[in-house]
Amino acid sequence: MRFNEAAANEALEAQAEQDRLDARQLAAAEANEAERQRKRDINAQFWHSIKSVVLVITLAAIAIRVLIHFAG
Repeated sequence: MRFNEAAANEALEAQAEQDRLDARQLAAAEANEAERQRKRDINAQFWHSIKSVVLVITLAAIAIRVLIHFAG
């Protein structure tokens, strides 16, 4: 009977270790996803800023062109 108890305890310890490993892997996967989402957000913010700058430069160029056209 002692052998069965030892085997059962060993199986429980192995399962507990596997559960801890699974929990660590899940936490790492969630951290990686959070990091990817943060990078996507930063990238989106950067390109939004670039589009705004390009729009302002384009509108300024059009305004200058119209002023030159009517001044000449």
